[in-house]
Amino acid sequence: MITTTGVSACFAETPAQAEALRVCGLPVMIVATSPITDYWAEQAACPVIGIEDLFNERAHRYLGAALIDRTEALVTAIDAVLHRLTPEWPFADAVSFAAFFHYANGTLDSIVLRLEQVLRACDVLGATSLVVFRPRQNYQYTGITSLDHAPWGLITQIVPLVAAAHNLEVHWIDEPVGDPSLFNPVRDSPQPVATPISGSISSFRARSQRLRSWIRRATCRSAGAPAAERESSQPSFGDGPLLISSLFSDLGDDVVECWARRGGHVMDMNQAFSLAGTEETGMQASASCELLWETLTQEPQVRELLVWNGVDLWPLFAPWLQQVIREALPLLFRRAEAVWNRLMMEGAFGNAAFVAGGWVSDHYVVARIARRVGLPTVSYHYGGFLGFSLLPKHERFDFAECDYFLCGGFGAEHAFRQSPPQTRWNPAVRRARPVATGAPWAARLMASRSEMHQKHDRRRVMLVLNALLGDCRDLGFVFPPETEYWRWTRKVIECLAKWDDVEIVIKPPLRARYPQMPNPLLDCIRHRGVSSISVVADVPLKDCLHLADAYILESPSTPLLHVAAGNKPILLYINSQDYLLEPDAASALRDRATVFAQTEADFFAGLERFLAAQDWSCDHVDDRFMRDYVVGEPGATPADRIADFLQGVITQRTDAPCSTSSPD
Repeated sequence: MITTTGVSACFAETPAQAEALRVCGLPVMIVATSPITDYWAEQAACPVIGIEDLFNERAHRYLGAALIDRTEALVTAIDAVLHRLTPEWPFADAVSFAAFFHYANGTLDSIVLRLEQVLRACDVLGATSLVVFRPRQNYQYTGITSLDHAPWGLITQIVPLVAAAHNLEVHWIDEPVGDPSLFNPVRDSPQPVATPISGSISSFRARSQRLRSWIRRATCRSAGAPAAERESSQPSFGDGPLLISSLFSDLGDDVVECWARRGGHVMDMNQAFSLAGTEETGMQASASCELLWETLTQEPQVRELLVWNGVDLWPLFAPWLQQVIREALPLLFRRAEAVWNRLMMEGAFGNAAFVAGGWVSDHYVVARIARRVGLPTVSYHYGGFLGFSLLPKHERFDFAECDYFLCGGFGAEHAFRQSPPQTRWNPAVRRARPVATGAPWAARLMASRSEMHQKHDRRRVMLVLNALLGDCRDLGFVFPPETEYWRWTRKVIECLAKWDDVEIVIKPPLRARYPQMPNPLLDCIRHRGVSSISVVADVPLKDCLHLADAYILESPSTPLLHVAAGNKPILLYINSQDYLLEPDAASALRDRATVFAQTEADFFAGLERFLAAQDWSCDHVDDRFMRDYVVGEPGATPADRIADFLQGVITQRTDAPCSTSSPD
């Protein structure tokens, strides 16, 4: 219950909102909810209080597990209605709302995190009234994934719901006309930059497109037919093993090449399980899903599960749920029929395996039906935490319903054998067995270490920035508090700028990778006019590693793997309250990094010692971390290990022993 003492509060997500509040003439306490608003208030000398000063995000990490439980209950409630309304198709039980578990959980996370912030802020301030912006439109979802909405705008929608639920007086004001769009993803919005450093212009998206194109050409070659014919006819293959794939991210061209050298063939999921001929099922499914949606809007159990701390979240969750039910779910039934017909009715693909990244939507359905005929299903994930830092939010995404999960070395395999308690794994859900094969892309990067070196006039340090995802963040041990993070990056720059012989390179996250808020650090640097700082253009990290002699990171995520694959100093700050490092992985990282700190004070003490040293060379790099958690043991390449493993599971069909398993 919110206690009241007579304060009028308002939440400013953007500088334009904060400025509107400053000049509105109302006595109001402004709460800055984003890093860019925090920086604006500092520059404008406007008295505000930060949301993180009122809400301790780290003290609420446990909510991640609670939201997983709530999502489980929501799946059960929706499935009960779904299966009651669905026609009695033989493949109907392969379809479940659980196919969207990861996306539903991420959507709930983003809403509840912002709601908890608002509730706590109102309670601490003792607010009796709220100044509320009149939204220009409802909060928009541009798709069903956890990243298909804007990084800000959610609090503006939540505040009126809180006011209504807790009987707080509301003063409405118009939202600033000139404000940046709060309701569309800003992946392509410009970032302020200083002088860019030229480098390779290849991008994540281009890599993905190249790999898809390569597999399509390989598929055509395997079938011995032109591409145009392959799209209009059912593919057929000889006696070689078949790899059916649905690429989520860059597993690697060399895996497909190794597979082809073994006489294997490749086929895209959409060719193997074409939706052609399932139109009638689609129409019936659409009618059933329309009825399902109408029923869910009045279903008491579903509506009750969407109440959190007395606030009804239905107005915020319903637009996302409606997209899933009315658009994605009918397509899922069509895919289920296509897979059922090919596997159950025709007995196709007796010499195949299905490899995919992310066991959601179509992949979920394929896995459920494939299990009935013993078709092996294999999961992988490009980058990420890879077993060295626990990521409970991703376990259902990577492990649910499939047979195997390809991971790095034996350390990662060991870490993945059991789900951590924070995962809240449902024992009724099949969980993949981890297999240590190594990551091909990381092995390629390690092999190119010599290319990462370039002589510079002055010593260069690269600060690799995290994306500020705002409303797209998960609860749990995934992200640091964002305003605190931006302030930390400024402290890093201030520390580096004291050294005249050090040049600073800033690597922002790729704009097309995530919807993200602008990091005020770049505006701060431009405002101060520091000449020794340059900002890398919008290119992948792997393409600009040669631009620095040392790297600073705050996150055990994919960029760490890129820099650890080289042989240059790493200055690593991984706050033990934000991330759950595996103990053995923490030990290995401590041996690899020049500075390894789990508190801010320890990090800056280590940074000062490093900067004072004249010799930054790494005569010997301890690769235990890369070996145990990323690329695996020396010998066969990860691509060869993956190809051998896939060949083995196809040959043995079920419960194939893995030749790469670690000894007991």
